[in-house]
Amino acid sequence: MSKNFNISPAMVTKIALPNKTEGVILRTLKQSKKPIALKNLCEALDINRLTALYNLKKLKKRGLVILNNTSKSHTWALSLLETTGSLQERIHHSVSILDAYQALHASGSHTIIGIQGKEAIESILDMIGKGQSFGQAHTRQKLRQVIIDAIITDDAIGTIKSLPKKILGSHFGRPTILHSIPNNSFITSLEIISDGKMLVTIDHATKKASISKELAFISTFNALHETLKMTATKRRPDEIYGNL
Repeated sequence: MSKNFNISPAMVTKIALPNKTEGVILRTLKQSKKPIALKNLCEALDINRLTALYNLKKLKKRGLVILNNTSKSHTWALSLLETTGSLQERIHHSVSILDAYQALHASGSHTIIGIQGKEAIESILDMIGKGQSFGQAHTRQKLRQVIIDAIITDDAIGTIKSLPKKILGSHFGRPTILHSIPNNSFITSLEIISDGKMLVTIDHATKKASISKELAFISTFNALHETLKMTATKRRPDEIYGNL
């Protein structure tokens, strides 16, 4: 039998069931109507900071809680899997564009695929130019996330080629696989990215973003991405991005 299936009932229980402290933390986060700062959580539960942080990190690793570090005071909340809202809220979790980049930056995936339109790329450049910041990390650092397998529209190529190598190297990175598709007004402002575990959709025209962990949507986007590549023009990344 494969070692992946050689799991005893005791191990399953240990993985699935929270300990007493974890259970109290989960219950407190569920009862709260907004994310809770670590300090406030410790005061509410009368536990020390190290104990709370230790258990929160274990819950985060199992995907039960999320850390929102976009503000000066880091806050904790239940993950999307624990959201008790409507189906629409569970499927598409609305976030700010900067929060969406934060989620992508935190991804440990080695296979990140994405589609970007011209207006989306121009919006990213505008954000870089303004030097926006969120949390303790600069936008320039967050936007360095590299899409390994990229699809861009034909009109975005000229925009990318006009960028100084310094900006390309520090803010965009060069994808390993690159395809271009004809210009399309429906996706010109969109940036759609998946790391295989979540689907991030950013509309730079409306300045809105959402994150979904629904497997059906992620699989559909992956299939769409592969389908587009079949009819797209394969590009040599160095022809557009240069030798970064």
